[in-house]
Amino acid sequence: MICFPFKPRRKYDGKVVEARYFSGKLRMDWETGSPKIIALHTTDRRIAQRTLDEMAKEKHLERQGLLAPREMREAAKQPLEEHLKAFLADARARGRAENTLAKYEHGLRKLFTRCGWKTIPDVTAPSFCEWRAKCGLKPKTKNDALLNAATFFNWLKKQRIVSDNPLAHVGRADTSLTPQFRRALTPDEARRLLAAAPHARAVVYLVLMETGLRRNELNQITLADLDLV
Repeated sequence: MICFPFKPRRKYDGKVVEARYFSGKLRMDWETGSPKIIALHTTDRRIAQRTLDEMAKEKHLERQGLLAPREMREAAKQPLEEHLKAFLADARARGRAENTLAKYEHGLRKLFTRCGWKTIPDVTAPSFCEWRAKCGLKPKTKNDALLNAATFFNWLKKQRIVSDNPLAHVGRADTSLTPQFRRALTPDEARRLLAAAPHARAVVYLVLMETGLRRNELNQITLADLDLV
């Protein structure tokens, strides 16, 4: 193992000038290549050596699986809101639809608030299950919340921000006993929907209401299907 502090030197106007602050060279026995150069920001050699020794100890513990990597430990201190922003930005860059992004953003923020989650360590299976038992929402809504959280934490895992999804072993709510019942909108509900919807959507809603077409059927209509005479 290579682990020692030094003061960098460089030539300036033909003279060798030594830096004021110590840096350190660190390479563990299992690592290859040149030692990593680390700025230690101290003028005291003893403090510099102690800092390097602590870094080496951390690397030993990380390799043995007794300590999470430094990146994960730092990420655990950051607000979930910051990780959510990064998740949404990456999803947008990968071309995800805006309505999908809005679903994740709205759903996850509500879940964080309802469960009292502020940082990654706050997210636990018991806290989610406790919220789910008391929330009074329908099973499908509960499952949607669990799916949104799973998508978010699987992304964090791929980014090596977390080692695992803390809700991975939480079972889904049973939707088989929920009665499936759909009814038509009342005239008043239809008027309020058309008044509140953006114009482009209101036109589509009105066509569906007046014709009885399903969404997929409407999507398949072409100009050749229309008889304007």
